[in-house]
Amino acid sequence: MDAGRWLVRLGAAAAASLTATGVLAVVVVAPASAGSVVTPQNSSWAYVDSATPKSSHVNESGDVPVGGVTDADGNDHKARAYFTFDISGLRGAQISTAVFSAAETRATDCVDRAVELWETGPVSSATTWKNPAVEQQKLATVGYTAGTTCPMPYLGWDATAGLRDALAGGGSVLTLELRVPAPHEGDAKLGRWFANKVSLTITYNRTPNAPTGLRNGDGFGAGKDCALQTPGPFLNTTQPTLYATLSDPDRDQTSGEVAIWPVDQPDNRTTFSMPDVPSGSVGQRRVPAGVLTDGGSYAWQIRASDGAATSLWSAPCYFQVDTEPPTHAPGVSSADYPTGVTSEGQGIPGTFVFTANDPDVVGFTYEWGGGGTAGYVPANTLGGTATASLTPPRPSVDDLLVTAVDRAGWFSPTTDYRFFVSATWPAVSYTGTPAFGTPFTVSFAPGVIDRSGYLPTSYTYKINDGPAQTVAAAADGTASTQITFTTPGPAWLSVTSTGSNGWVSPASQSYFYFDTTPTVSSTDYPESAEAGGAGVSGSFTFTAKVPGSTQFAYSFDFETTTQTAPVGPDGTATINWTPDSAGWYELDVWTVSPDGTTSDPYYYVFMVR
Repeated sequence: MDAGRWLVRLGAAAAASLTATGVLAVVVVAPASAGSVVTPQNSSWAYVDSATPKSSHVNESGDVPVGGVTDADGNDHKARAYFTFDISGLRGAQISTAVFSAAETRATDCVDRAVELWETGPVSSATTWKNPAVEQQKLATVGYTAGTTCPMPYLGWDATAGLRDALAGGGSVLTLELRVPAPHEGDAKLGRWFANKVSLTITYNRTPNAPTGLRNGDGFGAGKDCALQTPGPFLNTTQPTLYATLSDPDRDQTSGEVAIWPVDQPDNRTTFSMPDVPSGSVGQRRVPAGVLTDGGSYAWQIRASDGAATSLWSAPCYFQVDTEPPTHAPGVSSADYPTGVTSEGQGIPGTFVFTANDPDVVGFTYEWGGGGTAGYVPANTLGGTATASLTPPRPSVDDLLVTAVDRAGWFSPTTDYRFFVSATWPAVSYTGTPAFGTPFTVSFAPGVIDRSGYLPTSYTYKINDGPAQTVAAAADGTASTQITFTTPGPAWLSVTSTGSNGWVSPASQSYFYFDTTPTVSSTDYPESAEAGGAGVSGSFTFTAKVPGSTQFAYSFDFETTTQTAPVGPDGTATINWTPDSAGWYELDVWTVSPDGTTSDPYYYVFMVR
């Protein structure tokens, strides 16, 4: 059978005879492109029998009889069958077709067949031959089909009208009856049996949902939520992209019909389509050229279609059009950081006032010219001013770049507000030349003097990544302390100050390098020179740079073997050495502290003649 059709065919001769008796062939056309197909089975079944006129037969096992039947004792009686379907899931659906199908399991006579399908009232345990279900309408009749098998494994009746009727009445179930036409109901030749499981093949469609999530896209790509009342947001283009979520209960592809009009001309509607999208997806459509004009106020709405049914219109969405950016740069001023003079200072917040020079400005963007904090502040009123507390990120010349933003998101020309900023990190000085491992005095002086609350009450310093140390400041904001560098090589001294208001300054950075390698000297074998000879002894003097060193370690064979010499009271030691042969030599020397810490080695290179 063609998958797109459900067909009970009648032979020509049979069709002529059966049509005369009211028997109809059933032809069900394939569903439309939109919609769904379901094939539910009956939830229950029953039959009534004239042989047991006061008995109900509900959900009994075995096949169900229809028409005139003869029992094993030769007694003739009549039967009707009922099948009930749950149709609650189809409420609100538009029914295209409904085909009731049942399988014949026995037939008294294969030539004669006339079985009617009726819509009836509900069936219960009280339904009997004496009290049958109320017949509401006859739906179809199926008769003999020449050339088909008998019993017929598939018979179909058009139940569309019955299903539509039950749904229109608000019903949750549909009960269908199989019976033989009344004048022939006792005719044994027409009697037959059917399987108790039958089905309905239903093609239906539900109306798409009204679109939701309406949004307006502007020329910069940033969407703006729909406004349900006038005047709505400003869009900066006459061809914005409109967005809406389109959905369908049957999950069909869904398109949209958009209507747009000037708010003051509601009858001047322009309509255009929004292309298909999968159900539940966001559709979009750009407004065609020529529909909108600069300065206009508009409304739009949309309804969805699945190709067979159309939803309700969405609520209107309102917007205005502004395609002209502000023409004037904003004004910028600051009493804390005026232009033309140097102000304190780096890291200290100041108040800046931005002034709109166009009437439709809603706010201001700002950023530091050399990088740093950037942001946005709204104007206090349309075309008004905004006040921002901002902190200059660096000393010397600084630039604050400020741009006005109008209602449509357009940007004005930018104002470059340039001013001078003093450094605010502490001044650091020390006495003499700092030496490794030897305490020396470091002095701190304030980087901020003239601002109340910023005069230092303490200083915090760190050496490299070591622990932070805090020193209290005197009344004039100065302080001093002794520090000792205990790590050879490069060292950073980082110092910040803290004011009475809790403000912490930027850090000053002082760089030191401490060479811990010992010095080596020799008059017998000068460094990088040719002297002496094989078997000629020479002396070498070592001088320690690390205070407290107790030993010199040295090697003439690239540290394959190592010898030691004690550090004398004057921090030196002298050793004697006699070369075995001529050539270049390297003397490696380093100091050792009592805890085993070693200095960097010194590489003393010389040549023996």
